[in-house]
Amino acid sequence: MDLSNIPMSQPPPGQVTNFVDPVSISWAGRLSIWLSLPIMVIAFLLRAYVRLKTKQLGTDDYLLILGAVGAASFCGTLIPVFLKDVWGRHAWDIPVSSIVPWFFKYSVTAGCLYNISAMFTKVSILTFYLRIFSPSRRARTLIWGGIALVVVGYITLTICMLGWMVPHRGDGGWGLTANTSRMNVASRQLDFTQGIFSVVSDFYVMTIPTGIIFRLNMKDKKKLGVACIFLIGFISLGCSIAGTVLRYHAMVFTVEDNRWLSVKFEALCVVELNIGILCACVPVFFVVLRTWLQRTESGFVYLKQRLTLSRASKSTVALSGDQAPKPGVSLDIPTGTLSGLKSIFRKPKPIDPEEGKTGIQVSHYYDLQSVDVDYHAHIRGDSASGKDPSLRGVQGRRPAGA
Repeated sequence: MDLSNIPMSQPPPGQVTNFVDPVSISWAGRLSIWLSLPIMVIAFLLRAYVRLKTKQLGTDDYLLILGAVGAASFCGTLIPVFLKDVWGRHAWDIPVSSIVPWFFKYSVTAGCLYNISAMFTKVSILTFYLRIFSPSRRARTLIWGGIALVVVGYITLTICMLGWMVPHRGDGGWGLTANTSRMNVASRQLDFTQGIFSVVSDFYVMTIPTGIIFRLNMKDKKKLGVACIFLIGFISLGCSIAGTVLRYHAMVFTVEDNRWLSVKFEALCVVELNIGILCACVPVFFVVLRTWLQRTESGFVYLKQRLTLSRASKSTVALSGDQAPKPGVSLDIPTGTLSGLKSIFRKPKPIDPEEGKTGIQVSHYYDLQSVDVDYHAHIRGDSASGKDPSLRGVQGRRPAGA
């Protein structure tokens, strides 16, 4: 019997078996890795830079390292599968001869790595919430409950996956009839259960900060801006929902087409994990990005002042050559002072509208004042938050008389 001419399943009505040039969706898996993995790596490196620069490494950082390593390993495990277009075909376009034992090993390994990475990433985010929401008793209760839920849930799923899919004594090894028959029954139900749990846990983790942020004493526009920093994770939630729908289809469809559907939700799993790590990194390195923007803005202000001064000086010299030279512009550009996200979530104080004004101030054409550009003072309108800077190495000089 020539297994290379026998399809994995019979085609549905209206379809025919095609082993020559069938449609394959493996490109979607490759694209998900090429696009999302570099973004995750850059975000992780920026977060690591901030934590090392400020010497504020904490438990959440070590947990996220494990999550990032798990996500990168998950992508690395799937690359050999996605590089073979045969695994992205419909089941009736895949010959039985292409089913080899290593494929089942890769599938189980990828499933375990997904659970490990998702668990450490979500626990890292929840631990980070403890650092900034710790004064709130309600927040602490929700966070610790979420940590317990995530850890117990993903460990249980991993144990069940290993128990059902690893060959038992008497199966004869990976890919043999006894092993594959048990895997085919259990894998669909486990995949769907895993998808449901991912959706629930993602939604839980992403919504904890929302209620706290919107109770802060800030303008609505600023509340929305701070909330958006955390709500980037809803992209990951969307991938979880879409993947769960595909897993449900794989579980209930009467026509077996596991490979076609599994490549789709595996590609979504890649995006989900990498965007989840991005969500964990943005609240930390966002402060650095804002610092760079402030410094760039200060540079443009200085150049504008310099050009204006040059034109004004030439006009003055042309009208009167005996006037005393005017003082020059200081070449020092303020770097600004930033504080950590903790200061946003302290108990709000009454805000004086006059004190809430921040920004780059220029006294006149010949004097560029240094200004303390405090990130959280800008958000809260409370300059007192500058007492807890998180980037100690980039503090600018305060204006005279401050």
